[in-house]
Amino acid sequence: KYKELTVNNISVGISSSGQLGYNPDSSSFEGLRVDGKSCIFTASPWLFGLDQDNQGYLAVENYTASQSDFFSGPVSQTYDSLYLDKYDRVWKVSKSEIEVHKQQFGNPNYTMPKDIANWPGNGEINQGESQLLAPFVDINSNDLYEPLLGDYPDIRGDEALYVIINDTRNFKSITGSDAFGLEMHLMLYAFASTSAPELHNSVFLSYKLVNTSSNTYSNLKFGFWIDPDLGFSGDDLIGCDSVSGLFYSYNGSNNDNGPGGFGLNPPAIGGMFLSESLDGFSSYFNSAFPGAPSGATDPITPIGFDRYMNSTWRDGLPIIVENPNGLFDATGQNGDGYDLFFSGSISRFIYNEAANWYESPAQASDKRALPIVDLGILNPGEERCLDLVLIYARDSSNSSLSSYNSVVRMKSYANDLKTFHNSQSYSACLRGDLSSKIVATGDSNPVFYPNPVLKGGEIHIHYPKGIIELKLMDAQGKILRSETLSEVEDYELLMDNDLETGLYLITIKDKEGRASTFKIRVD
Repeated sequence: KYKELTVNNISVGISSSGQLGYNPDSSSFEGLRVDGKSCIFTASPWLFGLDQDNQGYLAVENYTASQSDFFSGPVSQTYDSLYLDKYDRVWKVSKSEIEVHKQQFGNPNYTMPKDIANWPGNGEINQGESQLLAPFVDINSNDLYEPLLGDYPDIRGDEALYVIINDTRNFKSITGSDAFGLEMHLMLYAFASTSAPELHNSVFLSYKLVNTSSNTYSNLKFGFWIDPDLGFSGDDLIGCDSVSGLFYSYNGSNNDNGPGGFGLNPPAIGGMFLSESLDGFSSYFNSAFPGAPSGATDPITPIGFDRYMNSTWRDGLPIIVENPNGLFDATGQNGDGYDLFFSGSISRFIYNEAANWYESPAQASDKRALPIVDLGILNPGEERCLDLVLIYARDSSNSSLSSYNSVVRMKSYANDLKTFHNSQSYSACLRGDLSSKIVATGDSNPVFYPNPVLKGGEIHIHYPKGIIELKLMDAQGKILRSETLSEVEDYELLMDNDLETGLYLITIKDKEGRASTFKIRVD
C-alpha cells in the first residue's frame, strides 16, 4: 500500500490513497526527504466544487490514518475483496525495467516484474469500470493491456509510481461530504540526472480527474495541500509569486538549528503547476503555535476546509495584503494577512511577493500551504488533467546570510523545469500511447508494418540481423504457418483472405536464436 521513489538525492513515496509521504503499512509519515532530511512532512490533493443545484462537495486528506476522503481504486459498482486485491496498491515501474521487458518478453526464461505484469491498464467493464485505466503502450492498438505479448506501462521519467483513487468507495470521514463521483489518477515520477541540477532536485506529479457522476461541477478547484517541514519544522516561512505561479517554503533565518535542521544556508522547498495558472494560495498555522489567531489554524469542520479552498481564512475573513514591506523587513511590519479591520486590499494570495508582501521572520513556525488551481466546469464523463513539479533548492554559497537565496535558486530551476516539461512529447492526460510501436529498441531491431493490416494484405518485416525462422500464430498461440528462411533482412508476409478478423502473433528468430514476437490485427 506504499512505495517510494529514490532518485538522485530525493526520496518520496505515496500511499494507495494518494497521500504523499504517508506509509499506512507502518502508520508513519516518511515525507519527502533530501539527503535523508525532511523537507515535506506530507502532501495531498484537496477538491472543492458545486453541483448544478449549488450544493458544495469536498474531498481532502490530511494526517489521520483512520480517516480519509479518498480511497484506492477506480469508481466501480462492486468494492469487494477481488477489487481490493487488484487496486489497493501502488505500482512502481522504472524505465530500465521497461527496456528489459521490451527485449525479453518473449523469452521463456524472462521473469516479468510484478508491477509490469499487474499494471492496471484495463478496468472491469462488467463492474462499470473504464476499459482504459493506467496508460500503456498498446503494440497492436486493441485497447487491451497484454504484457505477455509485449505491451508495457507508459511511464514518464526514469522511475514512476502510479495510483488510482476515488471518493465513492467509503464514507468520507474527514469532511463527511457527499461523494463527487470523481476518479483520480496520479503518476509521481523523476528523472535520474547528475548534469542538470533542476532535474536532479525535482519530482513531478501528474493528475487526471474523471467525472464518473451525472453531476456537472462548477467552480471546481484543485488544491495541493502541503505540510512543509523543512528540516526543523518550527521555524519555517512560506510565500508565493502569483505571476510566475511559484509557491515555496524557506527557513526563518540562515541557520536551521533545531532538531533535524539543515544548519547554515538552509534549503527551500516549493513547486509550481506546469499546465495551469495559480488561482490562489492559502495558508494556516499549526493550531499548537502560540498566539496563532483561532480563525487561522487547522480546519476542523467542512466549512473550514471549504473556506481555505476558496482563499479565505477558516472563519470566513478574507486574506488582507497587510503592511507589505518587502523581503528584508527587519522591523517585522509585514502583516500576517489576518486583519479584523480590513486595513488593506483583499487578495487570494497570502505572502505574495508580486505585492511586495513576505512573511515576517517573527512568525516563523510550523505552517501549512495550499496552492489552488481553478479547473472551472467539469461535465459528466469529462476529465481534467494537471501537472506540477516539487523543487528542492539550496544555495550554500550566499554571502548575504539570507535563507531566501535558496528561493532565488529555486526560481532559476523553475524556469528550466517548465521549459523541459513543455519539450516532452507526453501522451495527453495520462493516456497510453495506443499506436503501433516497435517492441525492441536500437538500430538493429525488427520493424514491421502496416498494423492493422487488411485481409489479403502484406506485412512488411525488416530485420537487419537476418530472419531464419518465422511463425504466424493466432491469439491463443496456435501455429498457423511456419517458415524456415535463409537470414533474409526483408520479408513480405501475406495475410490470407480466409483469416478471421482479430489478433494474431508473429514470431521471428535470428541466427543467434533470439526471438521477437509482435502483435498484429487483421481487419
